Amino acid sequence: MIWALLGEIEFELLNHPSSLAERGTSDYAEHARMQGKPLLQWVGEGLQELSLEIALHAALVNPEAQIANLKKAKSAHQPLPLVLGSGDYRGVFVLTALDVTTSKTDEAGRLIVARVSLTLREYSGAYSKPLAAPQALRSAGLFNALALSALAVLPQNARQQALSLSKKAGNLLGSAGQLYSTVQTLSSNPVQLLAQTPRLLSQSAQILPPLQALQGVAQQLAEGAELVQLASDAYNDVDHAVQALQAVNLNNVAKQVQSASDSIDSAATRLNTAAPRLSQLAAKVLTRSP
Repeated sequence: MIWALLGEIEFELLNHPSSLAERGTSDYAEHARMQGKPLLQWVGEGLQELSLEIALHAALVNPEAQIANLKKAKSAHQPLPLVLGSGDYRGVFVLTALDVTTSKTDEAGRLIVARVSLTLREYSGAYSKPLAAPQALRSAGLFNALALSALAVLPQNARQQALSLSKKAGNLLGSAGQLYSTVQTLSSNPVQLLAQTPRLLSQSAQILPPLQALQGVAQQLAEGAELVQLASDAYNDVDHAVQALQAVNLNNVAKQVQSASDSIDSAATRLNTAAPRLSQLAAKVLTRSP
């Protein structure tokens, strides 16, 4: 049984990470003041970082092949979606560090037991690569919960996935809205406002992956047509915000930030108005309705 899927790299349940550490930060700008201590101003959330330790044993997997796949993923410098076996979509990450400790080999030097430490850092840029099912899942007669994360083939689990993605998108939109409100207090100072646009762009781009994934999952639901349209419209709103921030300069920064803020507000409003539909979806999950 699969514990998690990182891109197309599968982690089996019997080789699940012996530890999973998660680190989140908040970023603050420090403003100097005359004859007083500096003033801290919250400017946004930092990138999430995950640390995993995985034990690989030759009786269960091919340690050398698994390590080779991880090294290839790190060298490719490509963002990879991380999905747990429960169907929980954790987001998109890049593999920034890989440490391998050999514990045991055979007489020919082939790996028998190894411990691998992974560091995953959240990818905040736009991500459009579809979540592909690994070959082992494509050839299986029955799909487990993780297969849903890539193809959403099980309606019951697809509902759970849709709720999870909606919640993630809603939380990100809420955080982005707060950041926009804070940054817009600098609207009278174009230089300072322009300096904050990279943070706005990063925060906005993080919202796109869960909205895109939500469209794919909702398509698998009999009652998902409205949710597909909702996710599509919200995605377009956020994408408009991203494009507006990519076209800023000192002369138009206030106008572009306002336009991006309006688009983020529009996307948030769409999700808020969908609350009754999401509540019905949650009720079906809790009652295991068909």
